[in-house]
Amino acid sequence: MTKHVIFNLNETDRIDFALIEQDSVAALRISTDGLRSFISFEVLPSFLSDFTWISRIYEDGEMKAILQTHEWIVPIN
Repeated sequence: MTKHVIFNLNETDRIDFALIEQDSVAALRISTDGLRSFISFEVLPSFLSDFTWISRIYEDGEMKAILQTHEWIVPIN
């Protein structure tokens, strides 16, 4: 089962993309304030211990709900 963690975008250099579903920085979805992103994985990647801040681990349904909030959706004017 895929799990997800939100992290501070300024720590992308600590990601080992071979261990997660996203394959590059360009594939990361960024929060509307430009400060956070998230990664998806099947097995908890060891590099997360190097991050200064991460959210708790979210299940698919929880992450889908988070991504529907104003923090992740840019309004269309």
